[in-house]
Amino acid sequence: MASKQYLTTDEAIEYIYVSNEAKANRPFGRLVALGILAGIFIGVAGMFYTLITTATPDVAFGPKKMLASIGFATGFVVVIVLGTDLFTSNTLTFFNFLMKKEKFSTVFKNWVMIYIANLVGSLLLAIFLIIGGTKLVDHGQFGANFMHVADAKMNHTFIQAVFLGFIANFLVCLAYIASIFATSIQGKIFALLLPIMAFVACGFEHSIANQFLLPIGYYIHEYSDQSYWDMIGKVPADYPHITLSNLFMQNLIPATIGNTLAGIAWGFFLKYGFVTKK
Repeated sequence: MASKQYLTTDEAIEYIYVSNEAKANRPFGRLVALGILAGIFIGVAGMFYTLITTATPDVAFGPKKMLASIGFATGFVVVIVLGTDLFTSNTLTFFNFLMKKEKFSTVFKNWVMIYIANLVGSLLLAIFLIIGGTKLVDHGQFGANFMHVADAKMNHTFIQAVFLGFIANFLVCLAYIASIFATSIQGKIFALLLPIMAFVACGFEHSIANQFLLPIGYYIHEYSDQSYWDMIGKVPADYPHITLSNLFMQNLIPATIGNTLAGIAWGFFLKYGFVTKK
């Protein structure tokens, strides 16, 4: 008999219950390890996105964004396949609180710990790339593109970044939920690919990806010597929005708020739209 290719709604909801319970109650060491790995994987996704957009200067905007979004999605594929813990998808543990399966204090503590672990992973990858001198790839254009990406992301208002963060994690949670319905690795990859590509191509704000992209762009901007600026034919003033204040207030903090609200919204959608067994 052929193996089952997808779960029913009731089976998927039960899987989400069990998965959320495991995430919210992981032993500290395992939680930290899986959180750091997820931060690294999403950082690699951001690195791949930046490299692709660096290497395709003559490609039209739309095709370039689509190609780069496929590269970015690889990070999420690895997160889902290996079962690591990513803050944005972990916000779905709010569903267990709504269903009275978990205390909110437990859920919130998990969010904070995973967010910090993701940050550690993101910064570790950024540090490795900085020490490795990867900004010099393609005659310094790789580093220049990191600054271009960071400058654009720090040019939102607080409210804009909240809404862009909400849409980003709405699509990330959609991708995660859709992947649960598939039982094969190929099915999971296909289910999550399009929602992830959509949020990346449209420029929405994912707080964990930004934990990597913003610090590395900021570091290159603030600490590169004159020879690097001469190499790329730019000056720091060409990236006027890259400041420490903008990093937090125009992106990371509001994007994190938006990401969290999207996970909470999905908790309500799951409870009132998908739960059939009381």
